[in-house]
Amino acid sequence: MDGVDVNIENVTHEQRDAYTDLLRLLREKLPENKLVVTAVAANPNGWTIGWHGSYDYKALSNYCDYLMIMAYDESYRGSPEGPVSSKSFFDRSIEYALNQGVSKDKIVVGIPFFGRYWKQGEATRRNRVSC
Repeated sequence: MDGVDVNIENVTHEQRDAYTDLLRLLREKLPENKLVVTAVAANPNGWTIGWHGSYDYKALSNYCDYLMIMAYDESYRGSPEGPVSSKSFFDRSIEYALNQGVSKDKIVVGIPFFGRYWKQGEATRRNRVSC
């Protein structure tokens, strides 16, 4: 094992400090030569509440070797039609992390390898491409 990759989703800003504390404890308990990595919601608009506001990027970067920004689901099931990850959404997600003081060397960005379609009168679906 090279380390731990933590991907806990659907938390809110109310669990923000507890989530950061979990990563701090992991960093303290794991040997120094093991990686601590966490996935974080893209936050291109600087939200402070809800799922996007649940990650303290700067504090997490103090304990994690990498922050994996999930730069997708700009448009999602139940949202208006739109891209999975437009260039603007993608760029603003990275800019937010940098503006929060996260080192560029700690940023890894997850890009979508799927698409969605919207068809009037039918449920939306996520189409994945397999390789």
